[in-house]
Amino acid sequence: MRMRIVGNFLKPRLWPWAAVFGLAFSIMTGTSRLDLRAGDAPLPDLTLFLKEVRTKLIAQGEAKGRLENYTYRKKVLEETLRRDNTVKSAETTEYRVYHSKSGPYNKMISKNNVPLSLKELKKQDDALAEKERKRREHEAELSVPQRQAKADERRKKRREELDDIFSALNFTLLGRDLLEDRRAIVVAFRPKQGATLRTMIGKAVVRNIVGKAWIDEDDHELMKIVIETIDDIHFGAGVLAKLGKGTMIFQEWRKVNNEVWLPQRTELRMKARVLLVKGFNLRRVEEYWDYQKLGARESRSRELSHAFASALYARR
Repeated sequence: MRMRIVGNFLKPRLWPWAAVFGLAFSIMTGTSRLDLRAGDAPLPDLTLFLKEVRTKLIAQGEAKGRLENYTYRKKVLEETLRRDNTVKSAETTEYRVYHSKSGPYNKMISKNNVPLSLKELKKQDDALAEKERKRREHEAELSVPQRQAKADERRKKRREELDDIFSALNFTLLGRDLLEDRRAIVVAFRPKQGATLRTMIGKAVVRNIVGKAWIDEDDHELMKIVIETIDDIHFGAGVLAKLGKGTMIFQEWRKVNNEVWLPQRTELRMKARVLLVKGFNLRRVEEYWDYQKLGARESRSRELSHAFASALYARR
């Protein structure tokens, strides 16, 4: 249950609010020092700029093909903390990440720096193949109008969530910064009083966060986001889960091959309680690297072989 909650917090940027919980470091103390090399050109009109950002977020949910052409490595450090925030236990896992029509596939290739066996790798591949088989069977049972209706429903839900995000927050233009030689527009956000919200993400989450976002000035893509919860966030009236005030996250993305934005780093610090009983204090760091563009034949194959993953790991 804990890993499911953490996983939902750290969904990839295809979700409209990729970093919807938490911070990184000290966003409550004012604006960051902006890079003077970013230039002194006039800043864009904030309303028009955010309109372009919203359009890009919508497009991300409707065009996943480019992601399916890429694979990359992910290393996860997860620390369970004591009440005084000292480390009680730690675990490191490494994954090779692929994308398919079913979503991202995180294939574990090592645990605590020990490579998985061929048998363990094959077990994951078999599970993926079975998942894909069931997906294809389910799609085959649906008529064209039914498949279109499901796609329309997903599109509607995404737009409603985006509507709530932009309706629930007040945005302030802070300036221009330079990240990895790309110009970024820096925007602060905090809850707007009296906003009418329709979705869970709007009612439970967005009205309880503050933060800053660095948005690529040319692509209107998120480059970095920093968020902190300013109140407890309850799920299922607090019965299912409660995310504690002060939860923090930091996320960064980078542009690869001048065509696709992929995750670069995430850090999450959170205190939460599940089912009114299970509580945990957690720090989780995810680092991404070794971005590779798959060939046409590899990108079409969704049943990825364990030998391919093993070979990639051996190239470390």
